[in-house]
Order: sequence, then C-alpha cells, then structure tokens
Amino acid sequence: MREKFYPVAGKNYVVLGLGRTGQAAVNWLLEQGAAAIGWDDNANLCNGLASKGFQIVNPLGCDWSEVSALVQSPGITLSHAVTREAIAAGVPIITDLELLQAYAPDAMYIGITGTNGKSTTVSLLQHTLSAGGRSVISGGNIGKAALTLPKLKQDGIYVLELSSYQLELSKTLNMDIAVWLNIAADHLEWHGDIENYVKSKERIFKTSQQLAVIGIDDEYSMMECNARQGQQNVVPISAQGRPAGGVFVAGGFLYDHRKSQGAPIFDMRNIQALAGPHNQQNAAAVYVVATHLGMAPEDVLATFHTFHGLPHRQELVCELGNVAFINDSKGTNPAATAKALQSYKNIYWIAGGQPKDSNWEALESGLPNVKQAFLIGQSMGQMAAFLQGRIPYATSESLDVAVKQAFKQVQIDDCESAVVLLSPACASFDQYKDFEERGDVFRGVVQQLKNTKEQVAHVG
Repeated sequence: MREKFYPVAGKNYVVLGLGRTGQAAVNWLLEQGAAAIGWDDNANLCNGLASKGFQIVNPLGCDWSEVSALVQSPGITLSHAVTREAIAAGVPIITDLELLQAYAPDAMYIGITGTNGKSTTVSLLQHTLSAGGRSVISGGNIGKAALTLPKLKQDGIYVLELSSYQLELSKTLNMDIAVWLNIAADHLEWHGDIENYVKSKERIFKTSQQLAVIGIDDEYSMMECNARQGQQNVVPISAQGRPAGGVFVAGGFLYDHRKSQGAPIFDMRNIQALAGPHNQQNAAAVYVVATHLGMAPEDVLATFHTFHGLPHRQELVCELGNVAFINDSKGTNPAATAKALQSYKNIYWIAGGQPKDSNWEALESGLPNVKQAFLIGQSMGQMAAFLQGRIPYATSESLDVAVKQAFKQVQIDDCESAVVLLSPACASFDQYKDFEERGDVFRGVVQQLKNTKEQVAHVG
C-alpha cells in the first residue's frame, strides 16, 4: 500500500476536508510535486480557498483510477459519499500522519492517545526531551498540522497527539512508543458506542513497538493493559493504584516500581502546572518514556518544575487575595471536569455549555470539593437537575455573570482560601466558537475584576 500512495511526485490526490489539516495536506502535496484537488462540504470555506488559488473540485464521479489516494481529514466518517466512492474504486484512504511517516521514515514516532490529558502529556514530553538535548517536535491533534512539521532524521523524535478520529483512519501508522492514558465516553456520536471508540484507540498499538505505556485507572484501560501484557513491553501507570512493575503516584509522591519496590522518588504536590491525580498520571507517563530513552531520572524530574502547563487546561489565570482563578475551559466532558474538581478544595465551580453526553454521574467524585456551582449555557437545566440536593447552585446563564457571582459568593462565605474554577463539562459551541474563546473570555472577566480591585485599593 505504501508504494501506491508514496512517493507522491507525479501522482494525483484528492484531499477531503479543508480545515487546518486538509489545507496543509494540499500545500504539502503540491510542494512535493503531486497534483492535488481539495473538497469540503462547507461551501463558504471552499469559495474562500478557491479565491486563494486552491483547486477546489467535487470529486464525486471522478476517474478514481487516476487517483493514488484519498487524503481524509479527521472527523469525516468513512460513510461520507466521497469516501464510499473511493473505497468502491479500490483507492487507499489515508491520513496526513501516514504521509508524514512515509516522508520521514527514519525518525522516531511517539504517539499519545486517551480521552483526556493528551495535550498536556504531549507538551510535557516535548518539554522534557528538549531539556534533555533531544531533537523533538510535536504535532498531530495539537498545534501544527502534521504536514507542516519539518522532516526529521534518525536522531529526531515526533511526539504526536492522536485522536480516535485519526487512529480510526490511519491503517499504516506505526508508533515506536505508544502511550494510552485513559478512556471515558466521548465522540460516541461518531463511533456509535464506547466499544467502537476503544477499538479505534487500539490502533495505536503494534506488537513491534519498543514500549507501550498504559494508564490503568479506568475499566477499559485496565482491560487493554492486561490484553497487551506478554505481547510487548508494557509499563502500567496509575494515580489511583500501585501496579506491580509500574510507575504510579500515591499521596502526591511518584514511585517507580519497574525493577523493585521502594521509597517515593519525587514529591509532586506543589507543582501547580501538574495539579491533580490526572496530571500526575500524565507526568508518570512522561517519566517512563523519557527514562526509557536514556534520560537520567533526576533530569526528567527536574523538568517538571519548569513546565508551565497549557492554556485552558487548569491554567492559573491569577490570584486575587485568597482566591485563585483557574481556567479549565478544555474540560469539555464530565470525566475531564471530574478530574479538575478532584484537584482543588473550596471550589466555586462555573459549568455548562453544549452537552457532549449526559453522564453527569461521572462528576460525583469531585462534588465534595465544591462549595457552589454557577451554571451557564444550554445545559443549565440538565445540570441543575443533576445537582439538585447534591450541592448549592445558581443559574448564571452567561460566563461574565458567573465569574462575578462566584467571586462575590467567596466574599460572602469568607473562605480562608478558595478556587473559582471554569471547568464546563460541556462543549462551547452554544455560546462560543471554541473552548479557546470561552477560556479567553474567562481570562478577560477575571482581569476586569483584578483591575477593579487594584483601582479600589489605589484610591483607598
């Protein structure tokens, strides 16, 4: 199959989906001497790209015998009319990631997947390996599209965030090191059910891999870890248990029991960018990979202190007196938000938006840390029904109102220390274009509060 779609020079390609990934694929194919047409179901997007010189052609009914491959963007299902036609004609369906690996076959590939924590783990691993002097770059589902990344040679490392969409479509992708963090219900409207979702994630594993790092803190991940044992080099990681032969966090301390049981090797309790058990498990994954690649344990651990985290992922916006404002706008499902709620005490929680699923029970474990919830967006009614009788809540409707109400309530309650946490447990599309915009609005409202407080203090 590789020979059919690569090398690309002098061949014809169709690119389906013209977002960030698709546009990069078209440009890269043209730069490599291929012919490429693009198509997207969004007519406005097509018109805009056509005005920039893109060759926009609806490929339905084309002569597929002349096409070497259909490059499909993640999030477009195999049931799409164009895809079905290509499959019927025997044309390979590939992703930009497969083209990258064919183009730069000598580099090392580290893939990171899971429902939550992928971006933080990718960024922390890049930070750690770079500090260790390795030539490393990240991409995939985070940051730059794969085909905008430079070509790395044998000493280079690609750290790729891999979504279920990308793994579902990528048949030839082969990671040297695979990291599986966790599984929770997500994207089920695309996959149909959680079993299919898990199957798509399993494509990250190949028996020839150097290493498989697998979180075991949920049922599906534990089953995956057990299934892989004996087939390849597997290291389990956990923030809830103490797996034999694994690396785990207990009581805020990191333990490495791969060779023998022993005392903790690192205190993670005061590292804000890695607050909470889920982030500590992410750090355990990075520790395993980096030490496997030859970094000294003490050098790996030192990089945790210099990691500043990612925007919108439990990001400390500022502190006003005894109140910390935390932006976790990337918490777009109940499982992700539950992890944030487990990370702090005395939480004044801002939640709500467009529901991705109604598994509100997943929030239960974090509710003892919540003093009051402030609900916004489309899901207000559903979340209010769930929280009734569990914790106090207010229906704030909009984010700016919720922030101000939460800050005021902290003053009324006279808490010694408190956290105003935006972790919506929902998508943002009912009120914002994406979670980044929602997080930016939160930051802006918090900054207004800070400015007002500073002006009052100055006058006083």
